[in-house]
Amino acid sequence: MKKVVSLAIVVLVLSSCIYAIVYFFAIPQTAAQLVPYKWRSVSTGQKKYNYENYLGRPENIDSLQQLKPDRWIIRNGNYSYFLNIAYGTDTTGNNVSIEYQFSNGLFYKNGVLKSINTN
Repeated sequence: MKKVVSLAIVVLVLSSCIYAIVYFFAIPQTAAQLVPYKWRSVSTGQKKYNYENYLGRPENIDSLQQLKPDRWIIRNGNYSYFLNIAYGTDTTGNNVSIEYQFSNGLFYKNGVLKSINTN
């Protein structure tokens, strides 16, 4: 009986370690590698129409509000990537952030990969 309990404890500890490695290391590192290529070079300081020409139309199209933040979404397998660009009063991008969301049956994780703020 003692061997069964010892074996169960070892299996539990190993499972916990593997889960922690995947959750805290593997998922964020994989997310950073799978960021859409065009998004890697996006930075602040560009006009709104330059972002739309380079990235395409954002998901939240609202032509009445020019200063509303734009959001692009790309799904890649279990990952969803979100590019958010907020604009200043002259429709120049002053805040860029790239976030990810990973979800499957066992794991669910959100994170920020890039955040640039120039106010």
